Amino acid sequence: MWALFKQQSHHANPTSECLDWSLRKSSVEMAIQTYTRLQICFSISISTNLSMYKMFLLFLSLTLFACTPKITQRGKASYYSNSFNGRRTASGDRFRNSKLTAAHKTLPFGTKVKVTNLRNGKSVKVRINDRGPFVAGRIIDLSRKAARKIDMKNQGVGNVEIRYKKLK
Repeated sequence: MWALFKQQSHHANPTSECLDWSLRKSSVEMAIQTYTRLQICFSISISTNLSMYKMFLLFLSLTLFACTPKITQRGKASYYSNSFNGRRTASGDRFRNSKLTAAHKTLPFGTKVKVTNLRNGKSVKVRINDRGPFVAGRIIDLSRKAARKIDMKNQGVGNVEIRYKKLK
């Protein structure tokens, strides 16, 4: 209680003046004042705890329900030849080498995939809009722009890691 009086006092020398003040007050007045101060402190602490509790629940719900597990695959990637430019993809889009797109055998169209070149660590995000590659050992075909962003264009075929969110 003494610490509570010391903290709430606005005097220049809180120790001596607070002590003098408390000696002049009657014990009933001091008890009432102490009770109201404790009540205010208690209500502040409850409102702070409630807001912290709400924040915790929000964080927990976002963690459990909004964050889907990420899937990782490693393998070889290649990129499209210029002869495919302008042709229709399996999704119905026109293929453009100037866009950040890719082909995958099983992922749903529209899935966003992060492709990382394992040789240099560079990565790019692409959208799946086609099926393929149809060459054994390859897991993804990239557009020319995506291959250039991860410095795979001169290699032709490179080791990559792809990472995407698992759809429900």
